[in-house]
Amino acid sequence: MNLTNILTPLLALTSLTTTAASSIPYTIILTFQTSPGMAPIKTHSQIPIQVNKLALLDGEAGGLRASAINITSVTSDLDINTIECRAYQDTDGVVPGSAPFTVKNPAMLSTQIVNESSVLCYVVEI
Repeated sequence: MNLTNILTPLLALTSLTTTAASSIPYTIILTFQTSPGMAPIKTHSQIPIQVNKLALLDGEAGGLRASAINITSVTSDLDINTIECRAYQDTDGVVPGSAPFTVKNPAMLSTQIVNESSVLCYVVEI
């Protein structure tokens, strides 16, 4: 058997494995406070969000009603301190619904609840 006949399938398999490993999506968990900010009893909803992909938030009126958003955890080997997110009022990620927020600086949206339609999380340098 020729050496080329042996190495070609091995190289193809290695390339496929490398591509598959690098395309695994990174996911973080965001916690949305779904009660008014000043409410004595807080209610929360946790949602997994894929990093570097605009996530549409389901709920009434095409979004999620919240008063605050926190980055709760990372489900991959990313450093949680390198994640920054921003909520948007629209589903296209054009109209800001929050300032950029991090695990150390959550998004305080309002003392009442407001509608957020999408969120984008990404990695930043620290």
